[in-house]
Formats: sequence, C-alpha cells, structure tokens
Amino acid sequence: MTVFEEQCMNTTKLSSLLFKAGVVVTMVAVVWWGLTYGQMAVDLGTGFNKALTCLFASGGMCGFTGSLSALGGGTPYEPLVFWLGVALLAAGLVLGFLRKR
Repeated sequence: MTVFEEQCMNTTKLSSLLFKAGVVVTMVAVVWWGLTYGQMAVDLGTGFNKALTCLFASGGMCGFTGSLSALGGGTPYEPLVFWLGVALLAAGLVLGFLRKR
C-alpha cells in the first residue's frame, strides 16, 4: 500500500467520522430543543414557527423561554450545539467531496 492510498483511507475514515458525529450532535440538539421549547411553545401560544427559530438562535423570545426552562429546573437549550452539529456535518461532507477529486 502506498503512502497516498493510506492517506486516502485515513481521510475517508475522518470524513465518515465527522459526518456521523455531525448527525448525532444535530439529532441531540433537535431533541433537546424539542424538550425545551415544544411544550412551552404550546403553553405560551407562540406556535411552531417561532419556536423553530430557537433551534438556531437564542435572542428575544428564545432567551425568555430558556430562562423559564432554567427556573423550572431544566437545562436551557443552547443553539451552539446545533451549529456544532451542522459544522461537523459540513466538514465531513466537504472532506468527502475533496477526497473524491
């Protein structure tokens, strides 16, 4: 096996690992967001669309709802987790596409 072939295998493994980690982290973020904002959106009458913005942003209504979650003993959702998952997904995809070139 040549050094180039070995490097390609390592890149393949890394891109796969990054992609899978991105999927897991993004799924955790979506579940955490749903647990934090799902019922509160219904209780406060804000609707799904406004609650959906809290998946990727933390200002305004999202900060207020997160504070209520913290007061209730829960851990407030952090959009940084969602963005970390998206970044890992993107890195895995880009690395995979670059490897195939």
